[in-house]
Amino acid sequence: MSSRILDFLIKFLSWQKDPEIAQYFDGELGRVVKRFEIAVIRSQRKGEISNNKNSYSLSCFLAGVYYGLQVFEDEKILNQNALKTVITNALSDLD
Repeated sequence: MSSRILDFLIKFLSWQKDPEIAQYFDGELGRVVKRFEIAVIRSQRKGEISNNKNSYSLSCFLAGVYYGLQVFEDEKILNQNALKTVITNALSDLD
């Protein structure tokens, strides 16, 4: 396991226990979620995403996919076909 993944897991698992780590995750993750939420709300207004979807929940999901894909890319875990499948499945949740 790479040091980047290990560092991430340590921070993630300590999130609720350590105020400094909680602040890091709340700040960084919160900014990414907010960016996705703005995009989701805009898309909902345009009719591209159903208004029946909770914009915050969908944004959290997309942030998780985003970070997950970064880890997979850094570790060269997914090949192109697998990457396309992950993205296609994630996008299908927007319908």
